[in-house]
Amino acid sequence: MSIIKPRKIQMYAGEPAKYMGSGVDISEFCELYKETYKDLIKKEQQARIKAENDLVQEQNKVKQAKSISLIQLNQAQLKKINLLFDPEAKYFTEPIDFNGLYSLLEKIKQKETELTTQLTSLQSEKNLFMNEKAEIIKGLEEKIKELELEAEKKQKE
Repeated sequence: MSIIKPRKIQMYAGEPAKYMGSGVDISEFCELYKETYKDLIKKEQQARIKAENDLVQEQNKVKQAKSISLIQLNQAQLKKINLLFDPEAKYFTEPIDFNGLYSLLEKIKQKETELTTQLTSLQSEKNLFMNEKAEIIKGLEEKIKELELEAEKKQKE
């Protein structure tokens, strides 16, 4: 069904016009039709605005849900990392603080560096000790050979 716009009705109607010679004044009809048309336009605009607002609200809900989902995923990942260092962490219900976990990892890294330095130092000491031991053994073996040679000389005499 097509709607005849008020301007076209006025064009057809004239001022004041009689509808097809029937003696009916259509100017009242035109005014009523104009008001109805304005109301229809207003309702359509309100419906469009409501639909746009609903869409924006729905988009905000989706963004919020994604944000909550990301936070939950982040917490699950932090908890998994935390479990590597504290098996009792599986019973924790409160959120894990990223900065606290990062601080813990920094301390672990620092301790690892210290232990690596100590290990390197101990390996150097061990190597030095092994070299000294090898020299002592070599010296003792030479001394044993000398003593054996002296013993053989004394036996021959």
